[in-house]
Amino acid sequence: MNAISQRLALHAALLMFTGLLTGIAVSFAMLEQLPMDASMLLAAHLNGLLGGLWLCAVAWSLPLSRLQEGRINLMACGLWAWGLRGGPISG
Repeated sequence: MNAISQRLALHAALLMFTGLLTGIAVSFAMLEQLPMDASMLLAAHLNGLLGGLWLCAVAWSLPLSRLQEGRINLMACGLWAWGLRGGPISG
């Protein structure tokens, strides 16, 4: 169970890092130095940061749960599939 939490924490850190890099692109797009839509970049920036924080919370709370290893893997696969489907926005 510890390995799953560590992997989730690593992925959360990578997601937050890409969100921070997207924040740099947002500032350049708002200054019109990048030919991109600043509002779309800002949405991607916030999605990266909030998604990373959510993954950190899940990684921290997994060792506190009483779930068995197999059920944690099943939950992780379900969350992954839900995210691929579009999460809460696809209805």
